[in-house]
Amino acid sequence: MTNSTNRKLASIVAADVVGYSAMMADDEIGTLNTMRALKKDLIEPIVAKRGGHIVKTMGDGFLIDFSSAVESVEAAVELQETLKAQNANDAFTKNINMRVGVHIGDVVIEDGDIFGDGVNIAARIEPLASPGGISVSDEAYRQIVGKIDVEWIDGGEHNVKNIPRPVRIWHWGGGPVPSKKLFAADLSVTYLPSIAVLPF
Repeated sequence: MTNSTNRKLASIVAADVVGYSAMMADDEIGTLNTMRALKKDLIEPIVAKRGGHIVKTMGDGFLIDFSSAVESVEAAVELQETLKAQNANDAFTKNINMRVGVHIGDVVIEDGDIFGDGVNIAARIEPLASPGGISVSDEAYRQIVGKIDVEWIDGGEHNVKNIPRPVRIWHWGGGPVPSKKLFAADLSVTYLPSIAVLPF
């Protein structure tokens, strides 16, 4: 008997809260309560409405899968627009901002979790979104273009950590997007300022 690996094609959403560590340092209990409310009152209803599944939460982050690229991006847009409106009204979110990355890819299913390049790419392009915005891979963009009434900005190709090929991304929403040059850097490297001493 041959063992088979359970796989599926999924639209993967990786999302996290901007500035979570600073929020925890400022008010640990309050931040944990806010995160619980964020998940229960906002993210879970939006995901369920579009047939998605929250695979897991990681402190400040969420990994969600959908069977449809359109449904996944519509959910991401609704999440960001709802957060923006609630922040304006100083609701329970306490000015929470999130970044979201979306990618379509083949994933491995094991013990209720999902793995593989599909997950890794979604996780790598999520930090490339601006706060309050969404970044989608070119694979996801090709599935949603013309089907969702929002405008996308071509973010170009980027080299991201542990992915052997450049990933082209598209941006929606949020504030100004950092330069392409910054995005292309290895995200595992911390850059420090340097001083050059020149002769007179």
